[in-house]
Amino acid sequence: MIREPIAPTTTPGAVIDHERLLAALRECLQLLPAAMRETVELRFQDNLSYEEMAIVMNTKPGTLNKRVDRGLQHLLDCLEGKGWQGWNDE
Repeated sequence: MIREPIAPTTTPGAVIDHERLLAALRECLQLLPAAMRETVELRFQDNLSYEEMAIVMNTKPGTLNKRVDRGLQHLLDCLEGKGWQGWNDE
């Protein structure tokens, strides 16, 4: 499950936005093809290196790198489609 820490000084509105963004991200993750979703989760939820992922998935690291890149682009497109345009402009 995706869970990001929230700073203790965060305003209630920011907390709500944060939770809404995480919910949208979870929905978008479910729309990815299974292999792509698993690759993105291994990379960012489990913090595995591409070499570690290659062992787990029996796939070349370069292939996984491309899969992660494509997965992230799909997630970005999905989030923008849900109205999160500019959400990462910090």
